[in-house]
Amino acid sequence: MFEFSLVWQLFEGRVFQSEDVAVRIQEYWYRGLHAEIAEQTAADFHFFKHRYQDADDATHRFDILLGDRGENLRLCIQSGLADDANDHQKTRACAAVCYRLRNNLFHGRKADYGFEEQDGNFERATHFMNTCLHVLV
Repeated sequence: MFEFSLVWQLFEGRVFQSEDVAVRIQEYWYRGLHAEIAEQTAADFHFFKHRYQDADDATHRFDILLGDRGENLRLCIQSGLADDANDHQKTRACAAVCYRLRNNLFHGRKADYGFEEQDGNFERATHFMNTCLHVLV
């Protein structure tokens, strides 16, 4: 969780240049970046796909991820986790999950998230963001 918090700051500044992150994820996600990171972040994508789409409690987990303020990213994440999603949609969905994790960690009601179950989320999100940063540097 600590590493995620640090890496998020670098990721936000480098990838989104401190602009409206939700808008940039949906409208301006780096089109060229997905080609360079899709293979390296496949395990991150599969983790999020299982957690938020395929698992028995995926609907519940997805609703918690979105929280009260994440509705604007619902379609972005759902389409990116779909079986027929392309690499651009997949990596954009991963970026959106990272953003929602960040919002929930920094602003959300902590009792709702079951932090004892979040280690995998933060580990995969941190790996995804680090991969993006390494490609962009």
